[in-house]
Amino acid sequence: ESLPIGMAPPNSSSVSLSSLGTSRTFLIISRVSLASTDTTQNTPLASMGVLASAVTAMLSVDPITASLFTALALGSALCFLLLSHGRRGSAADGGDASSSNVPFLWKEIAPVSDTGAPPAPGAHAGLSSTRLSVHEELNRSKAFLALMSSRRSLRFFSPDPINSEVLENVVATAGTAPSGAHKQPWVFCVVRDPKTRMEIRKLVEAEEVINYERRMKKSWVHDVDHLVNELHDDGAPIKPYLSEAPALIVVFKEVHGVDEFGEHVEHYYVQESVGIAVGILLAALHNVGLATLTSTPMGAESKIRDLCGRGKNEKVFLLLPVGYPAENATVPFRGPTQHRKPVDKLMPQV
Repeated sequence: ESLPIGMAPPNSSSVSLSSLGTSRTFLIISRVSLASTDTTQNTPLASMGVLASAVTAMLSVDPITASLFTALALGSALCFLLLSHGRRGSAADGGDASSSNVPFLWKEIAPVSDTGAPPAPGAHAGLSSTRLSVHEELNRSKAFLALMSSRRSLRFFSPDPINSEVLENVVATAGTAPSGAHKQPWVFCVVRDPKTRMEIRKLVEAEEVINYERRMKKSWVHDVDHLVNELHDDGAPIKPYLSEAPALIVVFKEVHGVDEFGEHVEHYYVQESVGIAVGILLAALHNVGLATLTSTPMGAESKIRDLCGRGKNEKVFLLLPVGYPAENATVPFRGPTQHRKPVDKLMPQV
């Protein structure tokens, strides 16, 4: 099968329209929601946990960072699952893409009572789905793997603007992620204002000096040096991509919710839930040819939250600069032995 659009910057309106159509299609595909992260009830999520464990094993970082990257791996794995199984059908609720652009859909069938009363709280709906042929599953899995294998973290962005509806679609796609008790404890705050992006950059860079001097492990500083050595100014880390990318997504995790009366609402598995949503977001961005970078603003979280006007129940989870690669963009070179972990190491089978 032919792949969706690649990572080239837009040269014409036709590419922009292609990105818009692809983002709509991916949003519709993603409207399959697992209501809980309980692995005893969701065997697909349990299977993805095996994949994520390999990611944690290869990261020699602190447990919080390891759990974050594990959750990101879960999200990306879920995207693979969504695009490898399902059924064909019409456009999903909330989407307006042509059904010819959607390879398959799962659809719930609302329960109907004899009296015509609305479904009771906690009622279950039927699920309409059919299986693809093994041949089609294999073709789609290979195509999606090839697409995602071309994804790279990027630090050099074009200033070209991003279509607003495309950005809304990819964020909405992230919102289809499963979450603990379906509490959806995430907020994706999109910062487009150049002055605000610059303020965030200055906050992060100021804290990063302290991070490199005493907060971070020396092994971490050494291991990432080859990734960021072109972005340091006399040894002081700088992060131009936070202000140069046309959009900056500040991902917040809701430690707890707040209802309409201002009362505390309990949330569950927040770190895992938000990490999975971000993993889906990374896949959705690459699906339309947009690049990003996962950045953790250690020490600047509360100031960024205040700058974005968010509540005290929210904490910054990640920063994601988003845009098209600059014409002269570079990425760290990876030879055959330095690329991604091979599947035989990723997927132990028992």
